[in-house]
Amino acid sequence: MVKSFCFCGVRDIHVRPSLIYAVINSVLLTLFFAGMMLPLLVFGQADVFSGLTVPEDKPVGADFSSNQPTEDGMTGDLGSGVETDLRPGATSGGMPNFANSDEIISAGDVVRIVMLEDSQVQYEGHVAVSGTVPIPYYGEFRIADLTQQEASETLEEELEKNLYQRATVSVSLLQRGPGQVYIYGAVGRPGGVQVPRYGNLTILRLIFASGGLTGWAAPEDAFILRQNPREGEERRISVNLSELFATVIPDSDRDVTLRDGDIVCVPGLNGELYQFMSAAEREILVMGEVGSPGPIRFGPGELRTVMRAIFKAGGFGQFAKKDAVRIIRYERDQTRSEMVVNVEEIMEKGFLHKDVELQPGDMLIVDQKRVNW
Repeated sequence: MVKSFCFCGVRDIHVRPSLIYAVINSVLLTLFFAGMMLPLLVFGQADVFSGLTVPEDKPVGADFSSNQPTEDGMTGDLGSGVETDLRPGATSGGMPNFANSDEIISAGDVVRIVMLEDSQVQYEGHVAVSGTVPIPYYGEFRIADLTQQEASETLEEELEKNLYQRATVSVSLLQRGPGQVYIYGAVGRPGGVQVPRYGNLTILRLIFASGGLTGWAAPEDAFILRQNPREGEERRISVNLSELFATVIPDSDRDVTLRDGDIVCVPGLNGELYQFMSAAEREILVMGEVGSPGPIRFGPGELRTVMRAIFKAGGFGQFAKKDAVRIIRYERDQTRSEMVVNVEEIMEKGFLHKDVELQPGDMLIVDQKRVNW
């Protein structure tokens, strides 16, 4: 059956009832699915926008379109679409983490500077020889001799003086410039060791790199001489290497981190430190009534005494005059001095406190005693 309808004055338009039912069903289905999806769309949008906040004191020119806060820190956009962790000391691209706030920045280091509120204020590169880095809109900013935290806070203050209502700045140390630490005393290879460009150099790693301690080292008396460039003072930091070797894993948090320019000193058991700068043995000349006359050698830090020198030379001969061993010594100005030591009393009676310390270049003469027939 076909019915006629009139639309806008046009007569005799014929519509089948099945077509009308199809249109009505389509409309109902559309309304049904729209009703199902509306809550999802509403609540989904609410979740998306619930995490976006814009500071009330947004400075002029700041761009927050790509900055979103995280639970444990801040992130920002360096302008290349790469999200960057702005926490002090954080790094990216597989670089090591210099998160220690006590790390002092020096000329030649590679640093990264990012401002949260303005992605245009950024810098990643070397610290100039003058100790400064270029900051957009500000100019040269001196960063050397400051820690990462101090540099961040100082730059924030400078930017908030005239340029921004609020400045949140992160300064991160990405890479060390060329540097060295020095070690001398009772170690296998005294001298300079380069500070790695990535990571830290610890005192235990330095000991390994310098050939380890000699057999005559006094590890309990070791110390570090550290310059403070900001105060112009030198600090002496005592380090018990025996305790470190026994209880600390190398490169762990308890290992002592060294800084560029540090001097590590390991005295010998004889207390000697400043008198020698290499691992070369010290020579003493023993002559006269001993088992093996000639030069004998003492290792770095080894106790150099008259009794030990006699033992090294093979002991006394049969006719040695043990109670009157002579020490001949020449000073730098060629002044000659002579000392007589009763070694017999030291050896046979155990008066070790009377044993005399020798100096490199000394000569021992063991005379022959007179024999009465």
